[in-house]
Amino acid sequence: VHAVMLESGFVLLNHGSDKFNFSKELLTVSLRYTLPELIKSKDTNTIESVSVKFQNLGPVVVVYGTVGGSSGRVHMNLDKRRFVPVIDLVMDTSTSDEEGSSSIYREVFMFWRMVKDRLVIPLLIGICDKAGLEPPPCLMRLPTELKLKILELLPGVSIGNMACVCTEMRYLASDNDLWKQKCLEEVNNFVVTEAGDSRSEEHTSELQ
Repeated sequence: VHAVMLESGFVLLNHGSDKFNFSKELLTVSLRYTLPELIKSKDTNTIESVSVKFQNLGPVVVVYGTVGGSSGRVHMNLDKRRFVPVIDLVMDTSTSDEEGSSSIYREVFMFWRMVKDRLVIPLLIGICDKAGLEPPPCLMRLPTELKLKILELLPGVSIGNMACVCTEMRYLASDNDLWKQKCLEEVNNFVVTEAGDSRSEEHTSELQ
């Protein structure tokens, strides 16, 4: 969750660095984030910020996000039994099973996408509105499913260009199913073009 917050443009307040440790014994952990353009003074109490609170409830971690002192908040439940073992495997550099590694990274991306769509983007929009900043780009505010649909409509070269935009688009553009579809489209276009060229050559010969 912290990594997705940083990737989306937030910076951590009151910690001196972006590295911190969670204690398994702690029931709750609360963190404050802001945007770099809002840091105008050393008094962090006057800076518009968002708060992210992690509440440990056995097998589930509930994550709450609020903008400033507003009463409205977003929240999501994270199942530790599902995601913690997967993240541990990703951190294990000795994993050599390519097929297994692919499924592991796919699961991590599903987790990353869920955090981005349900928690981080609403907080980013909220703090921008409250601070009078330009909202995030319209494309990045769309749900992940719609962004995937847009990529499906693009030619392969354009998908490659989209992958250079940001980390999220790079993840989306690396989807195996997407590239299988693009390869099939290219093959079909090639077959149709070849067939059309052959008919054109036959017609030219007949005219001659």
